[in-house]
Amino acid sequence: MSHVANIPRMERRDEWECPIGVKPPKLPAYLDGAIEPFEFNEDSVYGSFWFFKILGELQTEHEEAGGGRAPGFIHNKISILNAWREHRLFGLRMASTESVDKHHPSYSDIPSDEPPVYQYLWKNHTARNGCVEYAFPLFCVVEHAGHLDDLCNITNNNIEYLWVAKRARGVGLGRCMSNEMACDAVFDVLPSCVEFWRKVGFEMPKPADRKRKISNAN
Repeated sequence: MSHVANIPRMERRDEWECPIGVKPPKLPAYLDGAIEPFEFNEDSVYGSFWFFKILGELQTEHEEAGGGRAPGFIHNKISILNAWREHRLFGLRMASTESVDKHHPSYSDIPSDEPPVYQYLWKNHTARNGCVEYAFPLFCVVEHAGHLDDLCNITNNNIEYLWVAKRARGVGLGRCMSNEMACDAVFDVLPSCVEFWRKVGFEMPKPADRKRKISNAN
């Protein structure tokens, strides 16, 4: 079986601008908390909780795919750990509301015709004092570290990894995450993901652009 190589780089289209507001994901109405990006290692108390949530989810997905040499981000766990330590690992969180809390599995009155809250959210049961309580099962690794408020002003920043758990795909969370990061390019794109990146504002570099970049590098 022939191997299809990854796309080394896709770049933001020229007309794209850092968004002031991001189109919200298409979530069930009861998930009505405000959505905003956060850094997984933004505090020393609970930062490790989110890192291990990522690893656990990746391991589960890997085993469901057959384990062993099956593809998956679990093979990149050292890179993800380094990104966490270097403050380059970001995600999306949802603010706690009465409706979100009510639909958590610890309650018994979840409507049977609605997907449970854990389809879309991780919950930190130990969160206190304004720390992140609910986070979406996804992550994004960027090339250069920076405070969230400054990401739009970091030139030549790039997305290295973007991952969304299978159970939470198809509702716009990946698009929301990529827009929030305001990066210029994405590296090492899987062939199966090219269409997704096109939809969220990226394109293949034009031949002239690639030649100019190589010339400038020399």
